[in-house]
Amino acid sequence: MLIICDNRLPASMKLALEAIGEVVWFQGPDVYNAISGHPDIFLCQIYPQIVVAPNTPKEVVLGFKQHAIPFITGEKPAGYSYPDTARYNALAANGLFIHNLSHTDPVLLNATGNLKLIHVRQGYVRCNLLPLPDGSFITSDWGIHKALTSIGTEVYHISPEGIKLEGFNHGFIGGTAGWNGNILVFAGHPGYLKEGEQLMLLLHQKNISWISLSDEPLWDAGGLFFFGRQWQTNPTHV
Repeated sequence: MLIICDNRLPASMKLALEAIGEVVWFQGPDVYNAISGHPDIFLCQIYPQIVVAPNTPKEVVLGFKQHAIPFITGEKPAGYSYPDTARYNALAANGLFIHNLSHTDPVLLNATGNLKLIHVRQGYVRCNLLPLPDGSFITSDWGIHKALTSIGTEVYHISPEGIKLEGFNHGFIGGTAGWNGNILVFAGHPGYLKEGEQLMLLLHQKNISWISLSDEPLWDAGGLFFFGRQWQTNPTHV
């Protein structure tokens, strides 16, 4: 099991994550500080491979090689400011590829294959969107919510109020979590959210198993990325 996560994750959460598998603690170059440790700025999961920015840290690339995780390198680096920071912050899940397509790296766009392309104004889609195994989504962005609802996709809006992100009033729901097989892992506890009770009820109603890395407010880590047997056998949420 290979896990990639922001190296600034709180210490208590780090210990919990390291108990799950081998962790590469991410610190990327060339982008502004608040998101410099966010892996979703530099890589995009698009089964059966990962598309990585050319300036992805070498430790991450080495981890992919050592764990036989297929990847290809994008054309353009992740840059310092928007929209150059958003080139790889797309989400490929449930048969859809969702991004501001005017900013998508050409190699990533070419890798979408038969996925249905959904254009949204929000560039940071992976930050703002969490896929669920039944084909639905949770988002903290009303524009994404409108775009997905318009094509008949089931999508739920959860306020991001209460999510920690250094330098900002709040972070975003997609950046707080990741799928380890069929288990949803949160960096912190969703109960601290303004709409935490609604979120936990939704997960219960959908029979989704989830764990929190600590009993602390949710922390936007730019996503928790798990790669193991479940990735190599086509994870259901992708």
